[in-house]
Amino acid sequence: MTAERLAADFEVDLERARRALDEFESFERQPASALAVDGSALFTEPGFWAYHLSSSGKDVAALEAVFGLPEAQWLRPFHTGVWPTFTITLPSGGAALVVYRTDAMVTLEPGCVVGPHTEYMVDFWLAPGDGGPGMTLAQLSGHWFGPGLRWAELQAIARDALPDRLAAARRLLLLTPFLGDAAAGDEAADHLAEALALVSGRDRLSAEVPTLAGILVDRSSEPEWRLWNDVWVNDEYYCMRSSPDREDRNHPWPVEQLRRVDVALAPGHEA
Repeated sequence: MTAERLAADFEVDLERARRALDEFESFERQPASALAVDGSALFTEPGFWAYHLSSSGKDVAALEAVFGLPEAQWLRPFHTGVWPTFTITLPSGGAALVVYRTDAMVTLEPGCVVGPHTEYMVDFWLAPGDGGPGMTLAQLSGHWFGPGLRWAELQAIARDALPDRLAAARRLLLLTPFLGDAAAGDEAADHLAEALALVSGRDRLSAEVPTLAGILVDRSSEPEWRLWNDVWVNDEYYCMRSSPDREDRNHPWPVEQLRRVDVALAPGHEA
């Protein structure tokens, strides 16, 4: 980006463009390590679960029925200067993180004026146990990027918390918004219903619990996974784990990176 290009694009004089460029480039973002805080205290808040799961099944009435709160009282855990972060250890030795991220930034507005801008997103971040770099597998934002998980992977991550059934339920529900798998059927609905009952305190057999579980599964059951070069891929347009042989993908991952994901997330029977 040059001042000359800005001046032309925004139809302003060169001096104004230079001042705007200097201000824009001097903006400093805080590092993630300074912003991340433990979010686990939110696990006891019904309003957090209602909001978090609304991205998987935007059925307000069903969520209100299970968690007992009107939508206006749902808890949106976005805070400037603080990123609530949930860390889950994986059976493979790595870790998965769910990060509620509020990015304060600046943008160039009409007239080449530098103005404040805030973006809200939820990242599903994978840190494999091999010591290599981590990566974003999925993201909830203005545009959904995913899916990030197969049902077999999610099920194994939840089961790894047993015999603590409540911890397993929280893992399952925390990662459900990043699930997308045509193989998630009745079995997934049963597990989700049990998790919803444990987290919300509702009766597992009450009508509202299996109803919401079915909605969550329906939202997650369209994308199909396939093996390509011995790694799992999904050809949804916004899936980071799509196969490199798809020409319509803007940022395909190499097969080596896809294999690192598979190893980090592999259920025990696939390892």
